[in-house]
Amino acid sequence: MRSRTPFVLAVAAAMALAAGTTTASAAQDSAPAGVASTAKVVDPGEVPYVFDVEKAALKNTNFRTAAWTADKLQLTLMSIPVGGDVGLEVHPAVNQFFRIEAGTAKVMMGTKHRLSYVKIAGPDDVVMIPAGTWHNLVNIGPKPLKMYSLYGPQQHPRGTVQRTQADDPHSGDPKPTPHVAAPTRIKMFSADPGAVPFVFNIDQATAANTNFRTAAWTSSTLQLTLMDIPVGGDVGLEMHPAVDQFLRIESGKAKVYVGSRKGSIHLLAVAKAGDAIMIPSGTWHNIVNLSHKDPLELYSLYGPQQHPKGTIHVTKPEE
Repeated sequence: MRSRTPFVLAVAAAMALAAGTTTASAAQDSAPAGVASTAKVVDPGEVPYVFDVEKAALKNTNFRTAAWTADKLQLTLMSIPVGGDVGLEVHPAVNQFFRIEAGTAKVMMGTKHRLSYVKIAGPDDVVMIPAGTWHNLVNIGPKPLKMYSLYGPQQHPRGTVQRTQADDPHSGDPKPTPHVAAPTRIKMFSADPGAVPFVFNIDQATAANTNFRTAAWTSSTLQLTLMDIPVGGDVGLEMHPAVDQFLRIESGKAKVYVGSRKGSIHLLAVAKAGDAIMIPSGTWHNIVNLSHKDPLELYSLYGPQQHPKGTIHVTKPEE
């Protein structure tokens, strides 16, 4: 694993909010190990990081912009012009997640001979692509397709910026010409299907989830879970020694705590709906529901897998 580089705190006001809770220690380090910011996206590397990923994805005009890079998980923003596409490709050892923020895409997955899994996807739909699967997303709408992607593990160099598809070093690689099946209807999320092609509406699924944790898609290097944190509740102070983590808040507001040691936790930021929370491996962290009346609804991606396929924890004590 690469060494973590200290990163300047961009919003000092966030630290003024550092009131203690029953789940976060009052012990303090000299400074937090990350940044809380909604400013221009700059890939900070493997540090704790909170930013408005929804706004960043909508504002991004580059074909690809790396927004956070760790060894086992990487977040990129993508903008596909009208009539453009991601490019037919396959990642032999990388599992991938897309979330569409704006626009309409024809999503195709399958083999080099036949793309048999075809859906028409729009805002709040997510696309789960297992390693070894040929895939492409084509913009079939009248406006740019705005989305973000998570790779497990890292796929591009830290700080990658590709203004157009032609800047991708693999854009000129020979491509197969598979048969493309007719699109079929997107179904509501019901259960973790494992490492198979999967498209569903993450906003609807997260709103419908009432479990503390529900595994939604599981592969060896990438796992998606849905979470519901009750009033007065929290995710729980924890640390993953070899797992990088992404969380996105769908509804509610939360305090995000991080620290290099269990006894030294800081308030990194107050996160709201649309914000991404990036937690590198080895970082102690907790997320606390700030609402006095509503649950905190969010989803998480782990790189690599953290829980068994099909995991359901109705309440936190079942974890």
